[in-house]
Amino acid sequence: MSQYFQNISSQAVEWEKCLYFYQNEGGNLIYETQKCLDEASEIIISGIGASYNAGKFWEYFLWQKGYRAHLIDSAEFLNYPLLPNTVVILLSRSGKSIEIIQSLQYCKAQKIKTIGVGNDAESMLAKDVDLFLPMKVNMDNSISLATFTAIFLIANFFSKNSIKEISFENFNDELKRFENFAEDNLKEFKTENPTYFLGRKPQSGTINEAVLLWHEAAKQPAVSFDTGSFRHGLQEVALNPINYFIFLNEGIQKENDLKLAKDLALLKGNVTIVGNDLPKIEGVKTFDLKVKTEIEQFLMESVLMQILSYKLTLQKKINPDEFLYCKYIVEDEGGIL
Repeated sequence: MSQYFQNISSQAVEWEKCLYFYQNEGGNLIYETQKCLDEASEIIISGIGASYNAGKFWEYFLWQKGYRAHLIDSAEFLNYPLLPNTVVILLSRSGKSIEIIQSLQYCKAQKIKTIGVGNDAESMLAKDVDLFLPMKVNMDNSISLATFTAIFLIANFFSKNSIKEISFENFNDELKRFENFAEDNLKEFKTENPTYFLGRKPQSGTINEAVLLWHEAAKQPAVSFDTGSFRHGLQEVALNPINYFIFLNEGIQKENDLKLAKDLALLKGNVTIVGNDLPKIEGVKTFDLKVKTEIEQFLMESVLMQILSYKLTLQKKINPDEFLYCKYIVEDEGGIL
């Protein structure tokens, strides 16, 4: 069994550790962070790689709560001027990536208040930010899994529907259900065909992370697009054989996206839809997440994509436990070799 799969299957334990900390001794950090956000005129969230994808959930949750929040990739952060009374939230599992360190130094030089979210209490990020929110999870072997999901699990404490109680006692049973679905789903998956991940704003973090997992684990090209944007020119590609994964959210254009799935299937696309209470559509594979809250949906969507990417590595006979060109922590800039 690969370490990648072990990291996937141990996530529920890691989530419980993270939640327990913030529901107990870490509660004061949530309070202090909330106070900083309330006093800010603007909030900027910045991360790179999986942390950037998790930042999309931070942006979504903060906008839900009424905050003026914007997400900027850390690779581009130095190109943006910062307004006075801005609070910058820096996301990084290691706290050592070169872009994160440069972003932190950029903020410090302008006396901008910083909040860090990471998993290394000894990192420069943890030591130099004004307020540090630790993930309190075990570090993943290579690909960011628990250190991805924990970032946006923490963000949920600042959403309008912040969780009070959440249980993962059925996680192992669900994991087996996910595995069975992934094995069946990939029987019709052709690696020579492009893979498109589609979703609307709440799921933008999910589809971006799915693309990253496809690349990092299975070494397989993939792209992601907002479902609405796909319908404005991008759908011209549908004459080609394509693997589609479409994520649906209750109350957000669900019926329109179901119609899109039906049409793509009629155009001979290999279409899978993921969500809750999904109808049967001829030619479309469906996966019902069976979750009760939005944060559970985000977590389980991520796990499903992790499992699918893992099963794809088995199909391709790829080792997901090592990077071919990427360092575990990118501490310099330029090139890949």
